[in-house]
Amino acid sequence: MSEAEPRGDRRQLEPALLNLVSCLVLLCAKDSSALADFSGYLSRLLQKHSVYACDGDTLTLQCPRHSTISIQSAFYGHTVQGHQMCSTEQPNTLETASCMADTTFQKVQDECQNLRSCQLPVNSRLFGPDPCPGLTKYLLVSFKCKPTEYKTKSVCEDSELKLHCHESKFLNIYEATYGRWARDTDICLPGGNSIPQFDCLSFVALEILSQRCYGKQKCNFLVNDKHFGTPCLPGVKKYLTVHYACVPKIILSAVDPKVSSQKPSLEHKDGEYAHPERAALLFMCSICVGLALTLCALVTRVSCPENIRSIHQVNGHLLLERDQDDSSSEESDEEASSDSASPDDFLRLYKPASAYNSMDAAELAERIERRDQIMQEIWMNSASDAFIPR
Repeated sequence: MSEAEPRGDRRQLEPALLNLVSCLVLLCAKDSSALADFSGYLSRLLQKHSVYACDGDTLTLQCPRHSTISIQSAFYGHTVQGHQMCSTEQPNTLETASCMADTTFQKVQDECQNLRSCQLPVNSRLFGPDPCPGLTKYLLVSFKCKPTEYKTKSVCEDSELKLHCHESKFLNIYEATYGRWARDTDICLPGGNSIPQFDCLSFVALEILSQRCYGKQKCNFLVNDKHFGTPCLPGVKKYLTVHYACVPKIILSAVDPKVSSQKPSLEHKDGEYAHPERAALLFMCSICVGLALTLCALVTRVSCPENIRSIHQVNGHLLLERDQDDSSSEESDEEASSDSASPDDFLRLYKPASAYNSMDAAELAERIERRDQIMQEIWMNSASDAFIPR
């Protein structure tokens, strides 16, 4: 009956163990796919995306969740190099000229900035007068997907912009404007400055700031009209607003290999993870290893109970026999020591030192007495020999 019960328990636990192994495998596979998706998500947030559409088509801009569109550049018009983008025919003499609409960037930004998805119909009416009638035109837009969590910094005119990231992280610029928004009434307004009735912005600030600060650990830049132009009327206090993020170098260099050649200006601190994706992978791997070890211990405990009990019994018998042998050897040693030692031996061993001293003194006196007798006999014999008549 005792042997049947462990077998029944084992049969009941085997399906549970199989389910646990299946869940462990599925968890590891799901974690690996989730990490791969996270890596692709980061790449989409850091890369600059470029899309185009020809006249009569619709241009679609799309960003993943938890991010919005940030327009980097926009072009609508005609170029000789871009003629084959919308036509397979050879360009004629008229199509060798180039043209563009000046309001393209501002129009695209008004329609799609800070949205997750955007669709634009491509035609000349969207951007004002046709810049080059009769020619095949196209719309080319470059944008980034700006995360919902980012850093913002505003610096007044004639002040210094200071952007700084911690060790092993570098700047990624998403948006920058120089000028003044009409709605901002509490930024850079000392006495005597007027507020414009409309927005006056310089959109070249993004391109200039990206060239100066992208991929660097820190960036200092003087904000003035010399770098960004004069988008507002005289007397209007302007300012520069930057939206940026600090990205680990190993991630940014995977998207843009040019960043890997730059050296950080500060040393790395111990204990700081430069790659959060790798840290997450190590954490999940440690969980999987712990679950596997727990599973192995459980399988061993369930499948080998009889062997474990027999091993414990054998160990108990061995310990009992060893204790008995030790006790018998101690008893035999005590008996042998009691038989070999007698009272006379102990008395002889612990005899007082005064007895030995008295025996030595008597023997010494006897020797001195015998020496005196011998000396006396020698003296008497020598005296008698001196008085013999001749």
